[in-house]
Amino acid sequence: MRHAKGLIGLLTLVLASSVCQADIVTDYAAMGDSLTAGRNFRTTWVQHCVANRGLYFGTDNIYNRARNGATTQSLLSGGQHTYVADLVAGGDVDLAFLWIGGNDFLYSAPDMASGALSGAALVNFESNVVSRIQTATDTVLAADPTGFALVGIPDITLTPAAYLLGATPEQLAPMVSAIDDTNDMLRALAESRQIVFVDCAAMMRDILLGPLVVGGVAIDTTTIGDATHFFRDEIHPGAVGEAIIANMMMTAVNVGYGTTYSPLSDFEILSNAGLAASYAGETFSQTVNYCDYITSYVVPEPGALILFAFGLAPIVFSKAQRG
Repeated sequence: MRHAKGLIGLLTLVLASSVCQADIVTDYAAMGDSLTAGRNFRTTWVQHCVANRGLYFGTDNIYNRARNGATTQSLLSGGQHTYVADLVAGGDVDLAFLWIGGNDFLYSAPDMASGALSGAALVNFESNVVSRIQTATDTVLAADPTGFALVGIPDITLTPAAYLLGATPEQLAPMVSAIDDTNDMLRALAESRQIVFVDCAAMMRDILLGPLVVGGVAIDTTTIGDATHFFRDEIHPGAVGEAIIANMMMTAVNVGYGTTYSPLSDFEILSNAGLAASYAGETFSQTVNYCDYITSYVVPEPGALILFAFGLAPIVFSKAQRG
């Protein structure tokens, strides 16, 4: 009995110590292109997270360092990663999002479709994209944030920009393969750095290739249009699409770092798009599982592992141990 009490006391100390070490994610930064910054800094998923769930990206969202037109090259030359690393080091930011690379593929799409960019040159293109993303990721991780969410390359072949390119499915196939190859390398990067990976391409394929019905409202996923269209221009989502992406991003933080943000409901999504009057029930929210697109490679603190070993209720610890 004395040994049992001793064991309980030890576990209590471990639990108390682990809880004290647990880090709470409250302050965020974002890096990337116009899918995060907004074309001419109009609303994106960041603003949906801020306005609807209270995520803090600094006063007036100043910690959203994404820039319109950014590529993986200008991400580095523009210092997005070093700015965010300084925010982390200064204690202003707990978690950073990085979503970049779509423009690299978009700007190279004609050459991929024509075959001008293929073979060894295409492999080198993919490797360079990943290398630059790795540089940005490692720079921020060196400042020791509580969390990091790395978002994969979007499938730009499913955007109106690809349709306007006039390429056939056969011509787009090498681009799809290149996106998949790059995302495989980014997933491996996330695993090696013990962070969260968000598979944006998989989500796009699931929701854009089938009927998309949100709150009973059919959303056009192929052409450019108003609030009832997923895309508001050749590449950028409208209000409905942005809200869906916001849900995916918040789910990534939930899965990796123990936050409890609830996804925007169909009613909230339609309300943000000015379509509240057309709401007819939770249709999309009943079918989508955002967790399907999130892989967490975050490793718990040692104290949490001890608790798991003794079969106690799991506690989510935010701070990852990185090798």
